[in-house]
Amino acid sequence: MLNSDCFLSVNLFFRYPEALTDPSYRGQILTLTYPIVGNYGVPNTQELDELGLRKNVESDRIQVSGLLVQDYSHEFSHWNSVKSLGQWLQEEKVPALYGVDTRMLTKIIRDKGTVLGKIEFEGQPVDIINPNERNLVAEVSTKETQVFGKGNPIKVVAVDCGIKHNIIRLLVKRGAEVHLVPWNHDLMSLEYDGLFISNGPGDPSLAETLIQNVRKVLESDRPQPVFGICMGNQITALAAGAQSYKLPMGNRGQNQPVLNVMTGQAFITAQNHGYGIDSESLPPGWSPLFVNANDGTNEGIMHNNKPIFTAQFHPEAKGGPTDTEFLFDSFLSLIKKGKDASIVSVMPKKPVLPQRAQVSKVLVLGSGGLSIGQAGEFDYSGSQAVKAMKVSSVEHPTMGVPYSNISGPVQYDTLYTHHLIQVTSQIRALAMSSQILVEKSLLGWKEVEYEVVRDVADNCVTVCNMENFDPLGIHTGDSIVVAPSQTLSNEEYHMLRETAIKVVRHLGIVGECNIQYALHPSSLEYCIIEVNARLSRSSALASKATGEDYFPLLKSSEGERESHSLTELISTVPADVLLKAKQEGFSDRQVGQALGSSEGEARALRHSRNIQPWVKQVRTFCPEEHSLNTSFCKSQRQAFIYFIFSQMCIKYKLCIFSVRKLTTKSTSLPSCQNLVFLFLPVFRSNTSSSLQSCTGCIVSVGGQIPNNLAVPLHQNGVRILGTSPLQIDRAEERSVFSTILDDLGVSQAPWRALSSLEDAFAFANKVGYPCLLRPSYVLSGSAMNVAYGEEEMKRFLEEAAQVSQEHPVVITKFIRGAREVEVDAVAKAGKVLVHAITEHVEDAGVHSGDATLMLPTQTISQGALEKVKTATRKIAKAFEISGPFNTQFLVKGNDVMVIECNLRASRSFPFVSKTIGVDFINVATRVMVGEPVNESQLPTLENPIIPVDYVGIKAPMFSWPRLRDADPVLRCEMASTGEVACFGPNIYSAFLKAMLSTGFKLPQKGILIGIQVRNEGFPLDLLEQATSAWLNANDVSTTPVAWPRHEGKETTLPSISRLLSDGHIDLVVNLPNNNTKFLKDNFLIRRMAVDYGVPLITNFQVVKLFVEAIKYSSELDTTSLFHYRQRENEQKG
Repeated sequence: MLNSDCFLSVNLFFRYPEALTDPSYRGQILTLTYPIVGNYGVPNTQELDELGLRKNVESDRIQVSGLLVQDYSHEFSHWNSVKSLGQWLQEEKVPALYGVDTRMLTKIIRDKGTVLGKIEFEGQPVDIINPNERNLVAEVSTKETQVFGKGNPIKVVAVDCGIKHNIIRLLVKRGAEVHLVPWNHDLMSLEYDGLFISNGPGDPSLAETLIQNVRKVLESDRPQPVFGICMGNQITALAAGAQSYKLPMGNRGQNQPVLNVMTGQAFITAQNHGYGIDSESLPPGWSPLFVNANDGTNEGIMHNNKPIFTAQFHPEAKGGPTDTEFLFDSFLSLIKKGKDASIVSVMPKKPVLPQRAQVSKVLVLGSGGLSIGQAGEFDYSGSQAVKAMKVSSVEHPTMGVPYSNISGPVQYDTLYTHHLIQVTSQIRALAMSSQILVEKSLLGWKEVEYEVVRDVADNCVTVCNMENFDPLGIHTGDSIVVAPSQTLSNEEYHMLRETAIKVVRHLGIVGECNIQYALHPSSLEYCIIEVNARLSRSSALASKATGEDYFPLLKSSEGERESHSLTELISTVPADVLLKAKQEGFSDRQVGQALGSSEGEARALRHSRNIQPWVKQVRTFCPEEHSLNTSFCKSQRQAFIYFIFSQMCIKYKLCIFSVRKLTTKSTSLPSCQNLVFLFLPVFRSNTSSSLQSCTGCIVSVGGQIPNNLAVPLHQNGVRILGTSPLQIDRAEERSVFSTILDDLGVSQAPWRALSSLEDAFAFANKVGYPCLLRPSYVLSGSAMNVAYGEEEMKRFLEEAAQVSQEHPVVITKFIRGAREVEVDAVAKAGKVLVHAITEHVEDAGVHSGDATLMLPTQTISQGALEKVKTATRKIAKAFEISGPFNTQFLVKGNDVMVIECNLRASRSFPFVSKTIGVDFINVATRVMVGEPVNESQLPTLENPIIPVDYVGIKAPMFSWPRLRDADPVLRCEMASTGEVACFGPNIYSAFLKAMLSTGFKLPQKGILIGIQVRNEGFPLDLLEQATSAWLNANDVSTTPVAWPRHEGKETTLPSISRLLSDGHIDLVVNLPNNNTKFLKDNFLIRRMAVDYGVPLITNFQVVKLFVEAIKYSSELDTTSLFHYRQRENEQKG
């Protein structure tokens, strides 16, 4: 049992061994908002340092009266730990509770102020007693004088109000012989070179004897410097004649920003005080030295003439940042300099700020198309940069895409020096760079990252600290990254933080940067891996949602299963066990599996125990931020929440209409009431009930995955905004969709729903090969293939059946030589409001996500376009579409056939929106939520908007170098990881810009051409030297090379691998065909091109357009889309 004033540490990185033993916490119930406590155990608390002080803690005992945490880790892991936190608390008889919603408790105390609290055990009631009515300083102070650092030249008397061990260490380290005296010792009777007044707990006004003793020193003519910390600041101010007051909540934690009043410099500090000094009450001759940057409270004072200064914060840290440790140097410098010293002379000098540049226009270079290694993590940073510049009144901040993408090393290999010469020719890294670093392998070390920000005034803070779950050896982009770090001690954390700040300052980085460390798993040894003087992929992600419990474990008792019937077992599951399972992320289906019951029975059990999901606040402030209220969502249920389902392939800031206004979908919350993130497989079953009270759910802006949830959500009573889920189901079910097209009289390729392999063979024999197999409800063309014979038909059908087990697979006749056309549109109650038509550069057979799109169309006749519009109009009406949709067509001459229709926004929505200047998603959102739409200016089917002065190209971005041994060819199944969009005055300029923006480099030396095509309109069947002979006959000088299979054998022809490795070839054109004996050779050529970083083209239509673009676009213009629009408006005006 205990009584205590309940204070809490609103702090992400509070290291509990130091916090629990801080005497300033005497008499308090310490509440840690850090989400998981106990991970790294407790070090040896009895071990002494060279001064005879406890080495790993800050006093001789746990000082807090009790501890409250949210989650407690029963298992601990750290090289320096000898016991668990629970064991330590039990040894010192300090009660502690876990399972407390400390975030909610924090909010309550923030709203109501500091409150008195008690930890009370059942049957043992206790009364509330206010610890602030006790002189806590007297309780924690030493009872007799102690000397540390005996023999050091400078004698410092330290008044012990509850001094932390690290203060003594830092003074001794700087040459002081520290005489630690009791709080009520007569100071005027002592001889010293400097006087130090320490930190301590409670109300400073209760230490009246100390105040009087310090007042005598201040009023005397003693020249010795005086330095006070925390309680020392309050005692000095009271002795000088100022007034103290009880802070509403106190400032506690290690992330408090303070400002030096003299220089304006900012520092991140550790703090622990419940009382403050009223700066307005300071008498003449005294001035504030530091102020809190958050609440403006006093953080230190100074005498205007005497060498006396104080700090309300803790420059000694432990735990906390060491940013202000220099104050100990300032104190010792005052002592050494004597009468000639002043406080100004020993403090850091005010930095000289460079003259601010007058900026009106800024080009922000983005990360380019999505690729493995740059999968969109940097987009947030770029968009936030543009947003910040708009706030700063920068005119027209423009996002640009560099022509050459840098996505990091291609491959990390552990190399051994004595083998280096032997393997040099095989090192893939050398293919991408002329230089590699050979370093000691640190495989298995911990990998830790810090995000650091420094401004021109040399203010430097670490915004976020992260720890890779996987040890070194796995790229951080492929690792599970946990923010904040979970296994670092205070010493490790701040050792790396301090180094990070030193490195960033030394390098002169201004802005945000990322520093990565390798930390030895069983010592303090560390190495810097690299410093990226830019925003990292972690900048937006890891610093937002911190402290997730990634590895929940559901434990069950086999003995219970054996001794009880199923019904009894289900009914006897304790509510706390069920609650714990749900809190750790297990779905009703998983709980049911563990209990041997169904999902529905598990849900019913949960409801019977009144265990319901709630919308909870996500901690978003980083270790050096302060505000509690910067959070994704409110902690209570809200009736108006729009749940947004999205996936990364839809690379677009989707606008969602909230109750108040339109807002940008991102991982920030500029105006939407609530932004909720849900794990979709779990959501399918156990969260739908909580959505029934919502205004609606939008599933059509996040790609295929949320679209597939439309029917399950509808069946669970969730209102789906926009197109009916039943209509979505009709469009997704291939056989149903094709039947509807037949009923509408809309042309499509011959088709059949398959029920057996025999059906497929019969259909293929009837219409002829090749045939296309199309599963239903699949993402990115999964298991969609073109079969050219029975063997492929059998293999591909098995794949399709695996991904589409609940729906029949549809087979269609594959139309060779057809162009693919897409219509992106928005309809309202079946009427098309906006549309745009794009054309693929590649012939049909390439997935639309891998295709190169052109807008406006370039080769499609007006008659064919009208047929496309007619079919679109019929489909929109038949499916009663209200919202976004995308329809794909085959066009061959004037014949138009529908491929499919997706009743959702497609990946080309942002491209067409930007190109024609109409925000399709804005229109779609207004339609879905029932807002009025002004149709007069929209591109309807009758009044399209077609660019006249420019052409837009959307080109795919591939990551073949990161996919070892994958065949880099385009098929029906999507393989690209991203895309870029470029604009030009004609198709050739726009296409060439787009190619360059994907990282493509124009050839300067040699081109390797291999044509293995047997196709209508292209009667080439060139084998080995035949390609060379044919090109030579057509006045194109070429040299034949050997097939890969002939390399190393008796041949006089040059080796392809040698030509590639030596850099003689800088473009490979390889047009593959399945009907050739050189299948493996062609694959090896394509793979070598990728592995050596040589641009590769494998599609005939792309090769043709590339050659034409080279011919007709000798110079590329730099006109932006903004300027094209501006020019267009001027012509209209």
